[in-house]
Amino acid sequence: MNASQGQLLGPTDDGEDAFVLPAGFRAFSRGDADGNILACSNSFQQLIATDWTNLIGQSHYALFSLQMPKGAFRLLKSKFRSRDFLFSYVYGRTFGGKNYWGIIICVPLQVGYVTMVLNPSSPFFIPIKNLYARLLAQELNGDFTDQDSEQVFLDELALMGFESYDVLMWNAIWAEFHTEMAERSSRNKVFFSIAEGVRNSLKQLKELQAELLGTVALLRDLPTNMRIIASRLEPSGGPLSAMSDIYSIASTSLLSEIVEFSTGATSLTGDMENAFGKACAMKICAILQGEVTQNFRNDPPKAAGFSLPEEFESLERLNTICLNFESIGLYDAQKLAQKINAASYDLRRSMLGLDTVRVMGLVESGRMGAEGTRIGATMEQIGHCHDSIVIVLQKIKDTAAAINIGVTELRNSVKRKSALAAG
Repeated sequence: MNASQGQLLGPTDDGEDAFVLPAGFRAFSRGDADGNILACSNSFQQLIATDWTNLIGQSHYALFSLQMPKGAFRLLKSKFRSRDFLFSYVYGRTFGGKNYWGIIICVPLQVGYVTMVLNPSSPFFIPIKNLYARLLAQELNGDFTDQDSEQVFLDELALMGFESYDVLMWNAIWAEFHTEMAERSSRNKVFFSIAEGVRNSLKQLKELQAELLGTVALLRDLPTNMRIIASRLEPSGGPLSAMSDIYSIASTSLLSEIVEFSTGATSLTGDMENAFGKACAMKICAILQGEVTQNFRNDPPKAAGFSLPEEFESLERLNTICLNFESIGLYDAQKLAQKINAASYDLRRSMLGLDTVRVMGLVESGRMGAEGTRIGATMEQIGHCHDSIVIVLQKIKDTAAAINIGVTELRNSVKRKSALAAG
């Protein structure tokens, strides 16, 4: 059987000159540090439509169609060369010149790496496929360097809500496999149910931070207005002017901290999303490794030079790597959730402290009678913003605490599993 005979692949629904892999398709290959194939499963040979002797020593890169956008292919190669985890939708090519849509997952080993090829099946794939088509059209109609194409690709991903290529990878692998795997066993179902809750809380956390920034933007000009009014009421200075100055200085510093907390270099939410996304991806890879190992066991290649024990050893190393990265990702996500919890608590406390200055000013404006009405109204506006910021910071703190609980539960599950495996 080979792919060119149509027994493995079928035409895409939209009639393009490519093929889709059947549901549940799993193929495996192992490569050296330069990307050359050292071993592969029967299903991989069927996919590429050739046999073992033609594949061994071939570059994995040669198996990807030139119709992949330059930017996507450049990112793919960059991930590989940096020995980083890779998940990518690919437009591949058989030896007979037929194209197919697939998913590759590449995990580095101590020497070389292991690659799995799978079928895309989730709705998540459609907009990425369409993005590839748009980028290819742009490249054909313009003078794009590989670097230009990569930047356009990343810009397009940002418009789709993915801050980085890594965020795209974690969301894609989750979309493709978590539902299917949750249905396989009760143990998987528990993991993915808790993980789904954490992912929803992460989404809520980002929405709350956007809301926080919106409220801070409303507040930003009010301290200046308060100082202007105070200087008119007290041309030679006075208690109200002094309080306005103190508030303006303190609020400028605090609001900058809040903005940095939400979006700047010290923002922890993106780091936590990345750490947790990688942990879930590694969990999925470990499950896939078990499936590939079973496929090898059921249908080992019959070729000179093939060593089943050697490939089992590679797959076991892959499993160990995936589980280790899962554990590290969960640990990092847990610590980041705790940091967000603590940071939002400190900001909330500082915000309440800042409000005491506003209240003192409000009291002082009340003593001025009708003349203090205007600055009093500005201080009331500031108070409403304060209340909103404090409420959102409390929600952020509570959401981070919920994430910490979920991630801690997953970490404890991993620890128990590791303890059982160690005997």
